Amino acid sequence: MGRPEKPVDHTVAALGRLAEHLRAMRRAAGVTYDELAQRTNYSAAQLKRAASGAKLPTSDVTRAYVQACASYMDDDPRRSVLEAGSLWMEAAAVLQGIAYEARRSTIVPKPQYVRDEADLSGALRDAWARASRPSMRVLESRSRGQVPRSTAHAICRGRTVPRDFRQFIAFLVACGITGAELRPWYGAWFKVFGMPSDQAFAAALQLLGDFESRRTFLNVYREEVDSPGEWWDSAVLELNSPQRLLEMLELTFGDESESVVLGDAAA
Repeated sequence: MGRPEKPVDHTVAALGRLAEHLRAMRRAAGVTYDELAQRTNYSAAQLKRAASGAKLPTSDVTRAYVQACASYMDDDPRRSVLEAGSLWMEAAAVLQGIAYEARRSTIVPKPQYVRDEADLSGALRDAWARASRPSMRVLESRSRGQVPRSTAHAICRGRTVPRDFRQFIAFLVACGITGAELRPWYGAWFKVFGMPSDQAFAAALQLLGDFESRRTFLNVYREEVDSPGEWWDSAVLELNSPQRLLEMLELTFGDESESVVLGDAAA
């Protein structure tokens, strides 16, 4: 009789749940790790580690483990197989979050204290670090091409600062800064480069997809500009129209958005 397994490592709860499920499947199959290994391309030691909870097994190892157990089961194994897949995905997502936080800088950018271009450059670098230093390719993608990789690299290395207001906002959005968090960044850019033109404001507005970001943007514009440009009325009307409200709510409530609007109206 072999030595009993060590208790499952529950340091990461999601990994522990996956390991417990894998062990439960092996017990239900009534087989040893050596017998499982005979039906996979992996050793008994590898399969045992997969069910330890110490680390996330690869998807290939997990699949082989589960399929081998299922082949020995008398009862229908589909539910157990599906649950194993679900638990593996959950554990992978949790570990991804842990890795993100580990890479994330503890420095909080302070755009409200920006005095000049050098300060603004440092604040932008802090924003990038706070976002876990996404790659230049990712920044380009998130900015919808407004910040090419070469420009993103120069910004993140402190060699340049976006002088185009639209590109400045695109970089911030690519770093995950949205909604009311954008307000002090607007003030920082205005302090360094002055007020953008009406055309620049109107173009920048199109980059902001969520309701709160647009509302913050329009509020800042209203506070900073004495005579709003021609685009102002149409932007406010579009932002507050029932159709736009439905579009925003659909992002949150899905198909129930219309009932939410009608319910609010009825109340």
